[in-house]
Amino acid sequence: MRYRPQCRSGSLGPSRPVFGRAGRRGGFSLPELLVALALTAALLASVAMAMQSATNSYTENSEIAGVAQAARVILSRINSDLRAADNAAVPSNLLSITPAPGGSITLIKYEFTGGQLFYRATSGGVETSTVLISSSEDLKITGFGASVAVVNGKAQSVTVTLSLTQGDNPLSVTSSACLRRNLNY
Repeated sequence: MRYRPQCRSGSLGPSRPVFGRAGRRGGFSLPELLVALALTAALLASVAMAMQSATNSYTENSEIAGVAQAARVILSRINSDLRAADNAAVPSNLLSITPAPGGSITLIKYEFTGGQLFYRATSGGVETSTVLISSSEDLKITGFGASVAVVNGKAQSVTVTLSLTQGDNPLSVTSSACLRRNLNY
């Protein structure tokens, strides 16, 4: 036989079965709801903190990668000039490159001054200057240096170091190139 709830007098429909204590309907009490709400809020806060940390890390790594790429491009340009050069010299904060004879450019200088790295080319007695990279609020150029290995009075190889700081992250990129015209095979 199937259970059929009894109607209360004066009610329009069947009465509901009562669970637990007499007169109490099923569901959560106010303290239970507050505890559940507090646990949910703590969980959501921890997920938000993890997402913010991941986003900050991604942004910082992207900026550092961009700075490293810019430094590699600059050093690649310097290496290209060095490989085709006839000679090179390194006075302080300056890399002076004498191109091979026959070209229109007679002298190339890479100079670090005032927080900027300049490319200076002399052609026909006229020097042109271009800023390769300059310091900004986030990016600081902290150093530029070069050393030359000399054999028989001619530069054999040159090592160039470019030091940068992105935020709190220092980055030093070093590259070496041999002056091909001065190599003995």
